Amino acid sequence: MSVGLLILALGWAGARARAEEPKSLVDVQLRAVLSGGLPKLGVLEPWQKVLFQEEVLAQPQRFVKNYQLAASGKGQNQETKAEVDSDSIRAYLKFHGTKSPDGQLPTAVVLLKPDLACSVCTQSLPMIRSWVRNRLEKRGLRVDQVSSEEIYSPLTSASSEDPLKSLTERKNAAVLVLVQWAPVALEDLDSAHADEKKYRLSVEFRALSTDSLHLTPFTVKKEKEILDLESFELSLGRVWSDAMTELGSKMEAGETHSTAQDTREYSIEISGIRDFQQLKKIRALLEARLKDFGVLEDRIISHQKFVFAISTHKDQEELRRVLSQLPADSGVGSLFHWVVQ
Repeated sequence: MSVGLLILALGWAGARARAEEPKSLVDVQLRAVLSGGLPKLGVLEPWQKVLFQEEVLAQPQRFVKNYQLAASGKGQNQETKAEVDSDSIRAYLKFHGTKSPDGQLPTAVVLLKPDLACSVCTQSLPMIRSWVRNRLEKRGLRVDQVSSEEIYSPLTSASSEDPLKSLTERKNAAVLVLVQWAPVALEDLDSAHADEKKYRLSVEFRALSTDSLHLTPFTVKKEKEILDLESFELSLGRVWSDAMTELGSKMEAGETHSTAQDTREYSIEISGIRDFQQLKKIRALLEARLKDFGVLEDRIISHQKFVFAISTHKDQEELRRVLSQLPADSGVGSLFHWVVQ
């Protein structure tokens, strides 16, 4: 290489490095913002801490909001300002498998479908296979990766049964993960970008089993178009994050709905109390015994009777059972009575 070409190449490399420096600096600052907001997430399980360190911090711009660059000093430096998107992080960290009573992990059937006529797509298959397995195993799932041949071979062409549904039922799977990527067809490109090579990458997540994961069956699907020079791995990370965040949001919404549907309010009437000190002892005793049921609230406070209320998803018989186990020598007096209504 001539000296002139070498100088030109070094100049290009230096310009590229300088262009990448601000983004790298921004990512470092955003990671610091996210790490500083970690206490706001509350107590995290060990697996959630791993996901936060390895996945959330790996794409910091996805989990902040009100993000902006603000000039500082004499304008030569820039300080990143951002707010931690705690709701999105909680949703992203929501989903995790739970072992069955026999110690088995729930199964995730994974189907990866690149366009086999696309060499760029097939070359990325090993990386995507390892990437998806790693992400699912960190969420407590046993990964069963299948091929298209395994899905369709047991069925005749005349069968009206959904082959994916049939496969997941045979394997007693809890979830199905379908990842597809292929070039965007020319007819799907607008005229302004007809000379660009694009790929469409999609992630579909189907929650199938309500027994092992306590989920209501539903589907989450996210997709993204990427340019020829963009990284499949980085793009998959963005699509995956969007899908897992929506999955967590659906789980939270389902839990809220279930709790609202199943919760009932019961009243506990107390009589035979002589003075205020005795009332305080009874209330403290009830709060301690019913801490797993809900919050004890005052309803009626009078000389004749005292009525408390508690809202809980547990049934009346369980509430009666706990109250019946109150010790006779609890110090509340022999005239203490209770009635659940």
